Amino acid sequence: MSSAAELRLATADLPGIGGRFKASPEDFEVTELPLYEAGGEGEHLYLRIRRRGRNTRDVVRVLARLAGLRDREVGYAGLKDRQAVATQSFSLAIRPADEADFLSRLAERDDLELLEARRHRNKLGRGHLVGNRFRIRIREVAADAEARARAVLDRLALQGLPNYFGPQRYGNDGLNAERGAAIVAGERERDRFLRELYLHAWQSRLFDAWLAERLRRGDWCRLVEGDVARLEERGGLFLVEDLAAELPRAERGEISATGPMFGAKMMSTTAEAAAIERALAPPEALDLARLRELRLVGARRVARIFPREIELVVEEGALLVAFVLAKGSYATSVLRELMKEGAAMDALQEGGDD
Repeated sequence: MSSAAELRLATADLPGIGGRFKASPEDFEVTELPLYEAGGEGEHLYLRIRRRGRNTRDVVRVLARLAGLRDREVGYAGLKDRQAVATQSFSLAIRPADEADFLSRLAERDDLELLEARRHRNKLGRGHLVGNRFRIRIREVAADAEARARAVLDRLALQGLPNYFGPQRYGNDGLNAERGAAIVAGERERDRFLRELYLHAWQSRLFDAWLAERLRRGDWCRLVEGDVARLEERGGLFLVEDLAAELPRAERGEISATGPMFGAKMMSTTAEAAAIERALAPPEALDLARLRELRLVGARRVARIFPREIELVVEEGALLVAFVLAKGSYATSVLRELMKEGAAMDALQEGGDD
């Protein structure tokens, strides 16, 4: 699995709007929704920054250099794409006495716009966000794009959206995922960052293969016996032992199946759900001793997500689509359902969050 075309759609029976996106960074706006607001005092300086043409790692390097810190001393909640206008938060452990000088030097830069600076007690950690708000302009769409988009988005809001990572997570032509598979099989990678990148790409591709299979079977937004399900509101996981009792909750969108992010401590499925996972998994994904040796913990990833706060605005020759997604989910999954046509689908392999 290395291309968007191999990922099954939830709305394949509905026509797409075609078009293209990311003609400019302004066509893809993403705003991080923080898990909490900075309290106003503490050892860490929280910065709310808007930027274009730079990814999260670029900004981390700039902030670290301006503050005289190491890159790893700059906190952030999530990664954002380079080809976008992105607003997100960062934290730095900078002394109050050095704050004014740092902010003055930051203000001299024309590639980073400081929206807010406020102190807080703790470093901003990965995952410390609720989700992201997207505003995406799709150009050269079909004449009846608004009606088509509403039909697709109405269904996704009701039944959910397949929570794919997408091919942009696997690396060019899937090479990062292949390197991850090689590491699991025994090859060494000394660079810690690359090692984690490759292993996550491997996990992501296996999850996407599982989810595509559940769509093929038609039970991706329902449940099968032995699934590990996730509570929509609270996020807790539990084993589905009484399928008849849980199916109505899945129909109402209160719970959803989860898929494998293979690792030594991943919560296990049973019965039919386990059989599906075993049939798709390479042997090394089930080798707990090897996964422990790699310190690959593993997790369960929810099969579907629900786009919220959906808006559509018709512009001349374009359609502006806005929505909110929970953290860890990708706008490209929504765009694939909306656009569908071949050229648009191919373009999405270059898109998505960084």
